[in-house]
Amino acid sequence: MVFDVTPKGFPDSDDEEEAKKTSGATSDPSDPYAATVLFKDGRSASCSLYFLDQSKLENNGNGLIPEDRNKLVMDLDQTSAEESEQNEKLKNLLSEASRLSSEPTNEEADRKLETEEEDAKNLEEQLESFRKLRVNEQVRTKTQKKAEYFAIQWRSRKRICMDFLINMEECTDGAVSMKKCLAGDGQIELDSDEVIVKSAIEYAKKKRTRGPTKPTKRAKVGTSDTFDGVAPDENFVAVCLKSSGDIRRIYLDDAK
Repeated sequence: MVFDVTPKGFPDSDDEEEAKKTSGATSDPSDPYAATVLFKDGRSASCSLYFLDQSKLENNGNGLIPEDRNKLVMDLDQTSAEESEQNEKLKNLLSEASRLSSEPTNEEADRKLETEEEDAKNLEEQLESFRKLRVNEQVRTKTQKKAEYFAIQWRSRKRICMDFLINMEECTDGAVSMKKCLAGDGQIELDSDEVIVKSAIEYAKKKRTRGPTKPTKRAKVGTSDTFDGVAPDENFVAVCLKSSGDIRRIYLDDAK
């Protein structure tokens, strides 16, 4: 509210009391705020003054009493805390809703469960067939010993052959090349590891281009003509000795 602060328009104390009495006489005495707005007539309309009698307001117009103000502050803090708690709950609910919407529906879960159960059943059947191979532990040990024996003979004969080629290359001043002989292009024809692996890879590639062969029907486990071993890998073509002397398997896919 804007008040006219013209000095000549301000009433003195006697005039203010007179204005209060005059205003109160014309107001309703049952109204608690009667004669609150007072008017002081000035010399002109622009110099007239309206003013309030704040003695009738609560706490003399100084706002809330301390008890009410403290209660209002406490209620405001409590409301702010409740608002933060509700916002956090809303955030958690939205996050949970987003997670649930990304999960598969009941139909998808049922289909996935059927697939998993079928896979588990197949694995159990395979496990039962593999458990029957425990009786072949002695056969596996004997086979491993035979493989080690032949590997030793293989390394020994390969070393003799390599020594012979090295001596021939030195004696002929390079006319007989050890690398060419091992690759199959030299003066001495050898069935080296490199030549055998190369021919095996070429044969496997030609066999693959002719198309897959008709698979042979295998008997069920438990019959007299059962093959309990591991099914052969069609990509396996040959073996060779590494520089460390160990046996390395050669696969067609690795040779591409």
